[in-house]
Amino acid sequence: MKQYNHIILGGTFDHFHAGHELFLKTALTIGKKVTIGITTELLYRHKILASTIETYAVREKGIREYISTIKKNSQEIKLISLTNVYGNSLKDMSVDAILVTSATKNGALLINKKRKEAHMKPLNVIVVPLVKGGDGQVISSDRIRYGDIDRSGNNYYKWLIDKAPLLLPDGLRTLLRKPLGDLIRGTYHQRKEIVHKIIHTIEKNNPSMVIAIGDIIAGSLWREGFQPSVAVIDYKSRREPLSKVQSSKLKVKNVRQYRNTPGTISQSVIKQVRVLRDRWFKDRHTQQLVIQGEEDLIALPSILLAPLDSIVLYGQYDLGVVVVKVTEEKKREAMNLLDKFDSG
Repeated sequence: MKQYNHIILGGTFDHFHAGHELFLKTALTIGKKVTIGITTELLYRHKILASTIETYAVREKGIREYISTIKKNSQEIKLISLTNVYGNSLKDMSVDAILVTSATKNGALLINKKRKEAHMKPLNVIVVPLVKGGDGQVISSDRIRYGDIDRSGNNYYKWLIDKAPLLLPDGLRTLLRKPLGDLIRGTYHQRKEIVHKIIHTIEKNNPSMVIAIGDIIAGSLWREGFQPSVAVIDYKSRREPLSKVQSSKLKVKNVRQYRNTPGTISQSVIKQVRVLRDRWFKDRHTQQLVIQGEEDLIALPSILLAPLDSIVLYGQYDLGVVVVKVTEEKKREAMNLLDKFDSG
């Protein structure tokens, strides 16, 4: 038996996840009629990485697809757009309850204050617990966009650290020669033309951040006036030390070097990729990760740890530069490859 005649709830519902599932399931369990408010840009524009929030249509589709798996035929469900916190709560007299989480409870208190001023009966406030992921932290769309977790709450960094050091099996080398993203073809002598194409792609996509892996790529970007968010370098090109002219743009005094044996991905490098990601978002100054050994494989953990809509650049020997646009699908692809590595 339903507890409430008409229950309302609202949210951004970006990158629909396990927490959203519990939220909606609770509403449909206790409400005869359910109104679901979906926030518009006016309400979410100040959220972290707001530019990577899915379109209204995509978010609405995610809600409808989940509802179709649990809805009872007799239940009335309505989806509305939200341009403010109140939605239909001050107009629809049939509403008798509001569903919130601890993070959104203040909105319900504000609604009840307005209802009291309008001589309306206050709504029953039902607080749904926040869902935690495998790392013990709350699953949120913010953390998904930032690149920390997937929609089930699996933490990419924790997974990498638990498995590290990662050792490349010989049988995987051929598979890794397949570009993980779009290949901009060209030779070393065409690097200026290549970097212009890369910069054009970056400007067109307006990524969350740019991670450039390799001295030639990073140095070429700098020479053309573009500052990557994070540059992963080892002062070498094709295993040979860079000339003084080539390395002059890259070298910074007193930068710690991180040991990464060829054919491996070390735990310390994984940690530093995340540190530099966070540092760049804090101060927006280019960060350098200097490798002692080999940086070739660092594209994989970089894809896994980068925020959604980032771009990761890495060289493909004798072919050109690979441009990886970081999506949830690309993260799964990188994770599947890394899962084939041996654990040290």
